[in-house]
Amino acid sequence: MRNHQSQGNVLFLILIAVALFAALSYAVTSSTRNSNTNISEDEANLQASAILNYTSALRAAILRMQISNGCQDDQFNFSNALYKFNNDTLATEVNANSPSDGRCDVFSPQGGNLSPLILSPKAWGASNPAANAIRPGHGRVNISQILNVGTDDVAGTVTANDILIGFSYINKDVCLKINDMMDVENPSGDAPPDTFSGGVQGVYTNGSLTSARIYNDVNIAGKQAFCTKSPTAPYYYFYKIVLRAR
Repeated sequence: MRNHQSQGNVLFLILIAVALFAALSYAVTSSTRNSNTNISEDEANLQASAILNYTSALRAAILRMQISNGCQDDQFNFSNALYKFNNDTLATEVNANSPSDGRCDVFSPQGGNLSPLILSPKAWGASNPAANAIRPGHGRVNISQILNVGTDDVAGTVTANDILIGFSYINKDVCLKINDMMDVENPSGDAPPDTFSGGVQGVYTNGSLTSARIYNDVNIAGKQAFCTKSPTAPYYYFYKIVLRAR
């Protein structure tokens, strides 16, 4: 009888373990799913404001470094150990053109005196699982031409290209709220399409300003910050111009 009772206790413990594992799996799945679904308007406002405030501070620091530290357009160093791709490689490279004293390092006390920001998971949306894709909430510095901002010219003209900080895989509600705040039209209740001419977006590597990409959607022309949607996937991208062409 004691043997049957012992077996019953073991079976009972196994059933409890299975139930706990199922509950844990559901919680993890729900957490992941919720990052891609609707959030409250207050939360969308909060996350959109945080993104815009941070990137505005980033732009202000860059302008200050130009004036006070004499940094040229190709000397800014955005290198940091936080922003990464899914394969764990760094998404920002050391700029070999930056002065060795650090006065043009955006994320150092000698330069911009800022810290790199990883967005709150509440601001994340659907993301690309590819190894070479940027992690959600992580930033990268890109080069593109935004029409009606600074100097405009033919694709690939270095003096017409703008430097942008980008955050990929934004939550849709946060994306739309950013556009509302920046007076960017959301056509048909969705973000403007991430459409462009000129091919691959340039990356700010060693101060390179080379890029043939021109964003040509009428809704983002002349805008300093905006959010777009991929035309082929449920991915949303935020861009802020931190240094415009001149």
